[in-house]
Amino acid sequence: MTATEGLEPEVYGSPLHGNDLVKQTLEELRKQKLTANEATEFDLKPVVELFTRINEEMALSQPKNVVEFVIDFLCKNYPNHLHGFSSIWNSDPELEQARLVVVEFFKYNKLPVEIASHFTRAGYDTLDTIASLNRDSLGDIEKYSNAEWLPGHKVRLLKMFENIEQHIIEFKRDRPFQSLHKSG
Repeated sequence: MTATEGLEPEVYGSPLHGNDLVKQTLEELRKQKLTANEATEFDLKPVVELFTRINEEMALSQPKNVVEFVIDFLCKNYPNHLHGFSSIWNSDPELEQARLVVVEFFKYNKLPVEIASHFTRAGYDTLDTIASLNRDSLGDIEKYSNAEWLPGHKVRLLKMFENIEQHIIEFKRDRPFQSLHKSG
């Protein structure tokens, strides 16, 4: 029994069930297909070499999580090709420490971690970069973070950035996290 046996003649002949629609679609796809002359040459040799190297490393280490291993391998061996992703993946401990100092600074000044994260995501992730800001910079950071700060938080930020250097000095002097003094 064929696929069309038992179908009503009007259904079988309809464009939705007929071979005409399939033929039309295939013809359109063939027209869109690049000819061999139009296609650009792609050298597979570097790809094969990369996968061979990854395969050799995997055979040596027998990782439990293959995807994580491949990402670690690429971050370790090809960081320049990943445009900063490797530093995020490997989370530079010094930078992470400096970010924690910034978070503690905002908490010290009675501002939530969420607001501190707006600054760190905007690239102001050390006390030195925070010190370079002023009241006029706040609007740019709020806009960049797609945030709408609460009025009370905005007032605290404006007051804090009137004399940010003094607030940083007080924070370094008063905070209980002495081990964090080295960063920022």
